[in-house]
Amino acid sequence: MSPGDFWYVLMPTINLIPFMNIFAYMVAELCEYCGNRFDSRGIGRHRTKCRKSQQKEEAAAEKQKGNAVRNVQIRDLFEKVKVMEQNIEELTNQLIKLLKEV
Repeated sequence: MSPGDFWYVLMPTINLIPFMNIFAYMVAELCEYCGNRFDSRGIGRHRTKCRKSQQKEEAAAEKQKGNAVRNVQIRDLFEKVKVMEQNIEELTNQLIKLLKEV
């Protein structure tokens, strides 16, 4: 690494024009949804995007909860169908035995 490379690494942190310190005038604001820091120019747009994404996540979680309940109901129905199939199979076996006897 040459001394010139070191200068380029430090260049963004050095205030080249002292009376135009841009970084001193930026006010950092926190997003109440995600906790990230933004300057006052970008916070409004970010908040709307962050709020919408949070609402989508909440809707997806509710939908998943509804799907879980529905899956349990479907599983119960399949178990009832299996029991009914077994009952029908037993009844058909009994009917075949009766027909063979007659």
